Amino acid sequence: LIKRSKKLQVIIIEKCKTLEHLFDLKELMPDENGFGTYFTQIKMLVLIELHQLARIWNKDPTGIFVLENLQIIHIKSCSSLKYLFTPSSAEKLSQLNELKLEGCEMLETVVDNGSTKKIKFPTLSKVEFKSLSSLIRFYHHVEFPRLKTLMIEKFICWKNSHLVLQQQMNHSQLKGSLSLS
Repeated sequence: LIKRSKKLQVIIIEKCKTLEHLFDLKELMPDENGFGTYFTQIKMLVLIELHQLARIWNKDPTGIFVLENLQIIHIKSCSSLKYLFTPSSAEKLSQLNELKLEGCEMLETVVDNGSTKKIKFPTLSKVEFKSLSSLIRFYHHVEFPRLKTLMIEKFICWKNSHLVLQQQMNHSQLKGSLSLS
């Protein structure tokens, strides 16, 4: 399926009880120039009630898998997911406009802390975090230059994460609405 999906633009997966990772990259290789050639046209990723999903891919996608056109991510009730992206994959999310995460009890960070590089999300304008009881941070060094809406609801670890969020927000100028509840 992966090798034949060059035109796929939307992935929606709901209520799959046994899925542990979304993409199996063990057999895939970069093209002859070292670039990723799989799922380059994906614009929307929606994952709902995938309780066994521990990670998006089963190995580092650098050079294999590029989500350069991804614009919308909605993830809800993926209770085993600890992080969404590796730093190398997050760097390629230049078109991401909207990120909604809800009810992912084990999610600690949006981007795994495997690097010290600054990551910029140049077009991200809307972020919604709801019922993320384990969330500690987005990433340790991140910029959101176009962020307009940040909504945080039912954020249990607020005391532990306040400084981390405040440091991240200092790198962005939030224009629009900020909702904390």
